Amino acid sequence: MQFIIGIIGLLTVLAVWYWRLKILSEAARDGMKAAETVANLPRKMKFRKLSGKRGLDQVQDPREAATILMLEMAQARGSMTERQEAAITHSGMFVGTPQ
Repeated sequence: MQFIIGIIGLLTVLAVWYWRLKILSEAARDGMKAAETVANLPRKMKFRKLSGKRGLDQVQDPREAATILMLEMAQARGSMTERQEAAITHSGMFVGTPQ
């Protein structure tokens, strides 16, 4: 009888510790989600700010505007040649990475 009570007690202790570790892991997972949300907040706010604007309203840098103008002029008569693309990317006004 005492042996059965000891086994039941041991199983209860194991079950309680399993439950506590499970709750702890869920809390850690929620903490990681909160940290990721805080880390992504600036990017998310910038996207929300820009998503409501039209295309040209998003251009903030004059160099970017000049690059867009050159790209559109080069593509006005069809696809852009490699020479035109090289001239635009090496003009010193190109802001982003070449596409």
